[in-house]
Amino acid sequence: LNIIDTSLKRVIKKKFEKDQQRGEQYLSDVKGRITTSTNVSQAVQSTDLVIEAIVENLEIKQKLFQQIDQAAP
Repeated sequence: LNIIDTSLKRVIKKKFEKDQQRGEQYLSDVKGRITTSTNVSQAVQSTDLVIEAIVENLEIKQKLFQQIDQAAP
């Protein structure tokens, strides 16, 4: 989340350089739509998009995708 925050602030600095208040609102809106979880089944039950960030180990990655496939709509 810290990396996302830093990246968004860079975008805001360029996009809203003359309107700091709109930039802060943009940051708040975007961050308000992001959720994170460590519970795979619960996290994907009602989601439209899953972004995985897991270690590059084929066995572990396959296990994760199996869990996602079982729980996601």
